[in-house]
Amino acid sequence: MSDRIAITKYTVYIGVKFPVRCALVSDLHDRDPEEVLNVIRKESPELIFAAGDIMERHERGASEWTVEKMNEWQGIPKRRSLFTKVIKILDGSLLPDRDERKKWDEENGRRFLREAGKIAPVIMGVGNHEWYFLPEDYALMDSGQIVLLDNQDCEVAIKGQTFRIGALSTRYDLNWLSGFAGVQALENGSPRIPASPESDAPKILICHHPDYYIRYVRDTPLDTFDLVVAGHTHGGQWRLFSKGGKKRGVPVFAPGQGMFPKYAYGRNGKMIVSSGVSNTTAIPRFGNPCEVVIIEME
Repeated sequence: MSDRIAITKYTVYIGVKFPVRCALVSDLHDRDPEEVLNVIRKESPELIFAAGDIMERHERGASEWTVEKMNEWQGIPKRRSLFTKVIKILDGSLLPDRDERKKWDEENGRRFLREAGKIAPVIMGVGNHEWYFLPEDYALMDSGQIVLLDNQDCEVAIKGQTFRIGALSTRYDLNWLSGFAGVQALENGSPRIPASPESDAPKILICHHPDYYIRYVRDTPLDTFDLVVAGHTHGGQWRLFSKGGKKRGVPVFAPGQGMFPKYAYGRNGKMIVSSGVSNTTAIPRFGNPCEVVIIEME
């Protein structure tokens, strides 16, 4: 039960003219994508959300970013730094050079995007393991079917219907977010709703961190989205008292939320959190299979 790929389906009512089937994939972490691709091919989505950490791009010295800086962005307190360090050693984030990281291959993430783009348009957000992108990554994304959004938004037409889709990165830009939400730029920390929205098209937010949505968006004037999709948590890694399917019990730990997190998996209001499609640590999943999420937007 630890690493198989489950398919979890949701129906979201957002008032579209024709139903649109979407796949939500997160946290591939440059592992072999073939099983995930087979599931997606079988499900035949018309749009694919890649909600961050599709790739592993966190080599020390390769960019200005460090584990410590990324912890600051994510709001991981220093009092949890030792425990967080243990987790990052297990998931490979602190290994000093690429030669020691035999669990993944830089081509795997690109292969996933390349093949997924042949199935449906791919809209990709940026996660906490994606400190930078390589020239080969950008060349692939510039080729057509993959749209990388780094605190950016775009419009996508599916079945003649327009969707506004944006992605909030780990290194978040709240001024961009306020604009995409249809709220004027932040003034003294307080967003203001403009007189008229830019568009009445359904609006979707890709937010790798579910805790970012809870922290910065939900219950604020910024919460103007019809759907929010997230990943990052790996479903809590272990889920106690799991009964399978959508009844996966109690999650044990999620980065950014700590022990027994509330938003580690599944649907919570307008947010859907994927438990990810890989196992990246020496600690196996328990009661918590990898999953591809299928969302029927109606």
